[in-house]
Amino acid sequence: MMTTHAHAHAHARGDTKKTTMTAPSSTHEHTLTNEQVSRYGRHLVLKGIGVKGQERICQAKVLVVGAGGLGSPACLYLAGAGVKELGIMDGDVVDRSNLHRQVIYSEGAVGRSKAEAASLRCQALNSTITCTAYKEHLTPTNGFIVGRYDIILDCTDNVNTRYLIAHLAHVYGGKPVVMGSAQRQDGQVAVLGAGGPCYQCIYPNPATRTEARCSDTGVFGVVPGTIGILQALQALNWIVKHHHHHHHHHH
Repeated sequence: MMTTHAHAHAHARGDTKKTTMTAPSSTHEHTLTNEQVSRYGRHLVLKGIGVKGQERICQAKVLVVGAGGLGSPACLYLAGAGVKELGIMDGDVVDRSNLHRQVIYSEGAVGRSKAEAASLRCQALNSTITCTAYKEHLTPTNGFIVGRYDIILDCTDNVNTRYLIAHLAHVYGGKPVVMGSAQRQDGQVAVLGAGGPCYQCIYPNPATRTEARCSDTGVFGVVPGTIGILQALQALNWIVKHHHHHHHHHH
């Protein structure tokens, strides 16, 4: 239902004649470059985003944990939208069996680090952002990395990592976590933390929560892709609505 509405809305606006984007007639002095104005013009004219919203996106630091079926499209859309810093964390290498759903990778990436290949692809899509590849799985030891970012996308398929992400997001100042999961033909998306419930609140006991891996149950390639895109949508919505420049500490 949501997608149909979104499509109709986009189509209705699709044929409007191209106009040069000028700064809105408010006193808000925007910080976007001419290149950004032309690149993100379709965002700038949207009531829900506008100049202020795009500035917030361009100042946001987003960490995607897991560059698989969920993370693939999420990373691409976050890069396309122009987040300032995109961290991609994954300790795996690309396998041929990934390609039917992990569309960020080409056949040539098989055998290479997922984080690195995904990072290069996102950088190729948008050279104006900073992509950082973390070629490792998230552990309590490297958990400090979470502290560098404003919002976390949980694109993992591992229950223990989900709890760890929730814990670290809480420890490092209550950062929001956009959780996604997909199996067979089902998926779910939730925004956790940041004043709302965290993963532990919803699933208090890790022992009662088992999550089958794609290799065991199978997965319809387009399902995690759809969920990953919804995760990017939720993250961008949060950034536009809640993210302020004073969250940043410049070093």
